[in-house]
Amino acid sequence: MQFRTELFPASEAIVINYNSRIFTIGSCFTEHISNTLRTLKFNVLSNPFGIVYNPVSICNQLERIVKRKYFIADDLFLSEGVYRTFEAHSIMADYTQEETLQKINTVIDESHIRLQNTTHVIITFGASIIHELSETKSIVANNHKQAASTFQKRFLTIIEIVEAYLMIIFYLKKMNADIEIVFTISPVRHIKDGLTDNTISKSLLFAALQEILNKKDIFYFPSYELVIDDLRDYRFFEKDLVHPNAMAIDYVWEKFKSWAISKDCYSTMENISKINSAIQHRPFFNKTEQHKEFRKKMVEFTLQLQKKNPMLNFEKEIEFFT
Repeated sequence: MQFRTELFPASEAIVINYNSRIFTIGSCFTEHISNTLRTLKFNVLSNPFGIVYNPVSICNQLERIVKRKYFIADDLFLSEGVYRTFEAHSIMADYTQEETLQKINTVIDESHIRLQNTTHVIITFGASIIHELSETKSIVANNHKQAASTFQKRFLTIIEIVEAYLMIIFYLKKMNADIEIVFTISPVRHIKDGLTDNTISKSLLFAALQEILNKKDIFYFPSYELVIDDLRDYRFFEKDLVHPNAMAIDYVWEKFKSWAISKDCYSTMENISKINSAIQHRPFFNKTEQHKEFRKKMVEFTLQLQKKNPMLNFEKEIEFFT
């Protein structure tokens, strides 16, 4: 008897290996996948401007990177003693205009160089509910806890999303013809505005993405469906009933791994996981001969793995066990 509808991603897939250079951008869910990839020593740059949820703000950030559209003083505002921009997360803020501009424009330069050599871009849509500045109608990526009267809230339209992405996909491909682009939708539920608005928000993302997929040679990975339709149970969510928990994230990761990661990498990934587990181990008595022997063996194990995978860096791990 079958008690759930298990989902298997489409057979058409990308191929990520240890020579791949990955760029991810979008909601907090993309951070989980990026962190797992990074822990396993894949080459990943994630959310250079910080977490961003709505598709148009993601697109605006990508456009700034591709075209090297630098921020200027007029793009900043002073709040709680630091200068911020509505186009990026607070991690880009600093004490002076000069420091903030230096920080955020350096990110643009570094990300531009990165995108020129990127093999895979993974874009995660979070929500189509957006806030516009009341005065300028500019869509903000982050409201930085400013007064509600500063903004007007609305849903993005399907046309807005589609037009923005047909343009940015063109620019990305023009910049790097070999780049492969993967879209996914975050399973994180945005219920601050109510369950109905969350459903509408996700529906607009799906409708827009379907049009984009029909018009461009890009890929789709079903993160949302794996959690909401496949697992389909609150035991796979945190106590806030909004964010997928570790079990759900691990499940999505395993599906992503089988869909996107070259099987040639599996052995190396397993060995890196063993090293990571050994690092996390905290012995009661770290000066015993047994523990010294354990550390010696881990150094040898890590050096052997380094020799087999010269493109990977294990300096910190070797230093830890030495």
